[in-house]
Formats: sequence, structure tokens, C-alpha cells
Amino acid sequence: MISYFTMMSDAGLFDPIINFLIKRAGKNVATIFIAIVLTTFVAHLDGSGATTFLIVVPAFLPICKRMGVRPQALLGAMCGAYGVMNLVPWGGPTMRAASVAGVEAGDLYGFMIPGVVCLAIAAFGIAIVVSMIEKKTERKLEFMYRNWRMRMGRRKKQRRAFIISTSC
Repeated sequence: MISYFTMMSDAGLFDPIINFLIKRAGKNVATIFIAIVLTTFVAHLDGSGATTFLIVVPAFLPICKRMGVRPQALLGAMCGAYGVMNLVPWGGPTMRAASVAGVEAGDLYGFMIPGVVCLAIAAFGIAIVVSMIEKKTERKLEFMYRNWRMRMGRRKKQRRAFIISTSC
């Protein structure tokens, strides 16, 4: 399955979707991260982590690359939502906790709902914080690139001045 998504991504199958999302989001990285969190919530409804990563990463990694966002930021945004959805009643951790406690998973989940809601809000907060970090990183890289270009321009002018002065 991984090779299928990789091959389809290399062939450009996802390019129209990526272009649409980038055009829609513009330079707003926060919008992309909110979309990552929402997609992770939906993809992890079945409780399978492998499926979640196989759906979200191939879909958003090309978008992140094109927008200059680090892959680690994609993973950071996903993990907040992934952790929340890992607590669904039909998921592994809740089922194991219910069997150890000797209660039904639905009864146990009833007590966990306020915490799950708080964690879902925290997942969106994590996505916003990660997007702000990525914006700062992007600005820092742009600043470093501009400084590098200015220094290179000065060096070229200095070399030209040296060549002109030595040739006279």
C-alpha cells in the first residue's frame, strides 16, 4: 500500500488536489495544519494507526514540501489529533483499559468524554502553535537567504572593483 501511494504521488496523481489546496490556502500555513488535524481525526475513526498515516502523510507531505514546511511539523500536527482519536471506545487502548477494569468500553468512555473534548481542543492548539513555528522558520530562512544574496552581491562588486583597479 505504501508503494502504491508513493508511485501515485510520483506520477502526479495528487497534483490537482495539492494545487487546489495551496491555491485555496494561499500562504496561510495555519489553514493547512487545521486541514491536517481534521483529516487525521476522520482517518483515525477506524482506530488503526497504520491506515491513518497511510492516508494523511501521502496526502499532505507534497503540500508541506511545496509550502516549505518541514515534515517534522506535519508529524507534530498529526500526533495531537492521533492521540485524541486513539481513545475511541473501539480502539485498542480503551478496550484494554476496559477489560482490565472489568467494565464495558462504552461505560468507560462516558467518563472520558470531557477529557477527549479538551484533548481535541488541545490538538487544534498544537496545530496552531506548530504553524506559528513554521512561519517563524520560514521568515528566518528568507532572512538568511536575503542576507546571503546581499553578501554575495557585495563580494561580486568588490571583486569587480579589485579587477578594475588592478587592470588600470
